[in-house]
Amino acid sequence: MTVENAQPVSELGGVVIRRKDRSDIARLEDLAGKQVAIPGREYLGGFITQAMLLKKRGMSLGDIRFVELGSPHDKIVRAVVQGDVDAGFVRSGILESLRSAGSPQADELEVVEPAHYDGFPFAITTPLYPEWAVVAMPQLDQDVARRLASALLSLDSSDPAARAAGIYGFTIPKDYRPVEEAMVALRVPPFETAPEVSWVEFVGQNRPVFFLGMLLFTFLVGAGLVLLLLQRKLRASKRLTDSLNQRFQDLADNVPGVLFQFRLRPDGTSHFPLVSTRIQAIYRCSQSQVQDDASSVFQVIHPDDLDVVRRSIQDSARQMSVWHATYRVLHPQRGEIWVEGSSTPTLQDDGSVLWHGVIIDITELQHNRQALRLAGQVVQFTSDAVVIFDKDGSVQQVNPAFIRMTGYDFATIAQNGLNCLDPVSFPANEAAVRVDRRDTVWMTATGEPLPVLLSISPVRGESDDITHFVLVAKDISEMRSKQDELDRLAHYDALTGLPNRRLLADRLDQAVAHARRTGESLALAMLDLDDFKPVNDRYGHDAGDRLLVEVSNRLKATVRAEDTVARLGGDEFTLILWNVQGDTPFERVIACVREPVVLDQGVVQVSASMGVTFFDPVQPMNGEQLMRQADVALYRSKEQGRNRYTLFEE
Repeated sequence: MTVENAQPVSELGGVVIRRKDRSDIARLEDLAGKQVAIPGREYLGGFITQAMLLKKRGMSLGDIRFVELGSPHDKIVRAVVQGDVDAGFVRSGILESLRSAGSPQADELEVVEPAHYDGFPFAITTPLYPEWAVVAMPQLDQDVARRLASALLSLDSSDPAARAAGIYGFTIPKDYRPVEEAMVALRVPPFETAPEVSWVEFVGQNRPVFFLGMLLFTFLVGAGLVLLLLQRKLRASKRLTDSLNQRFQDLADNVPGVLFQFRLRPDGTSHFPLVSTRIQAIYRCSQSQVQDDASSVFQVIHPDDLDVVRRSIQDSARQMSVWHATYRVLHPQRGEIWVEGSSTPTLQDDGSVLWHGVIIDITELQHNRQALRLAGQVVQFTSDAVVIFDKDGSVQQVNPAFIRMTGYDFATIAQNGLNCLDPVSFPANEAAVRVDRRDTVWMTATGEPLPVLLSISPVRGESDDITHFVLVAKDISEMRSKQDELDRLAHYDALTGLPNRRLLADRLDQAVAHARRTGESLALAMLDLDDFKPVNDRYGHDAGDRLLVEVSNRLKATVRAEDTVARLGGDEFTLILWNVQGDTPFERVIACVREPVVLDQGVVQVSASMGVTFFDPVQPMNGEQLMRQADVALYRSKEQGRNRYTLFEE
């Protein structure tokens, strides 16, 4: 057990961390498509606990790009803080240790979906797991193992050895089954090999689905047989009644649902002359309770359904038609359950009506029906396009969002197939269908490109073969536009539209490499406006900004298309010039800046000082050295009176 604020801690958990400014990672589901740092896949607190929680949430670990950095966990913290990864997995207590050590890194991080457990002092994301235990290997002498265990368990928190180790002591091991289950589920060594599943185990694991068809078939056959036997035997002879009832009871007790005879007397009262013992499971009453009076059955029918059930019985008796009803029953243990009944009426000599039928519990089936209806509504009303097509590429269904996004109606897409949207993603043969998640571009019915995030999932039949595919496509046009705008802001000056310092550095490095490879002449010029500050002070910053925009336009118009004009900030500009012949290009730059500029506040005129240096392929030079040389030359221009350019000299 470790110690935190004088409190023993015998459990650990996993923590998912991100930088505080990464508001795009608010939930665990946001980790899909992200890069996540981990110490390794064998770490309980650094991977297994988080991965198990993601798996339980229905997430695929394959959607996350894991980066293994090894131990200690500080490496993960550093990678997240520096922005090398989007998020990280560490064990509980790491952030608190950093704070105790005075590290500022902990204050830059937040826990994703923090959880709180009574008595546990650390920030955590996952459920708690027991701390690693001390384990004695089989080859260790048992007597030594017992003495060692006794010594460890008797170690007091005040013992010098405990204080030196920074622990509270040792305690009886907790239940490690959750750890084993997580390692098995994630295929972590030594459980990396999936266990073999026998046919009996497979049937047991899929019992509801496997036996559903068999039970329904058996039920229908059995119910029909029972009804036929009852009707024939009752009409044939009263002498066979007892034998028939016994046969009915034996059969009814061994089929699902409630098999019954229900009689409605002429005075309006009712009873169950014969009913199977399974009536107890649905209505919580015995056979004897309903043999003379059926009111105990009607008492547990849902109040909102009771009148409907009574009317359906009366209608069946009046018309001598098959009775069929679906209704709810208030079960004392299970709550509200759904049942479905069906029976055939027969008019008796005494004026009563006798039904022979069956009632079955359809609660699970009803919930599945509701789930299907809900899924259908989700497909209909979602803003994402949904398409269902078979393995031959034949479209079976599309939702309204697909029609709105693409302009293709169902008839057109069913006739032409999905390859009219994207022939690469939707070839004609099944084997080439890519079942994955990716960005692509569709062509709409009007010929317009539509960027979408495409996800295709297979639908498998009972024999595990692919029968259909479900395609979900999200319109990411707006997201693409925003990304393009972010890229532009990251590389271009917001005021002038010129390349900024970051893009200039990249272009300069490329220019140096090209000049060294080809031998072409490369010049770098740094330019400052003279007396720019007085314009700002006199006419205001808006006028200063207008002046900077005009100077930028003039510089771009003065140089050639293959040259680069960049703004470093303020009134500082940098030019990358190729194959300069003589001094004329530099003179044109100085002259274009010197021309008067008409502003709303009046006409202003500024000049420029410029420093120029040339790349020497013989020297081991890089972009930074060229910038320093051009800056030195610029400084000399200002010393010499401004409104001029100066070539760099050693």
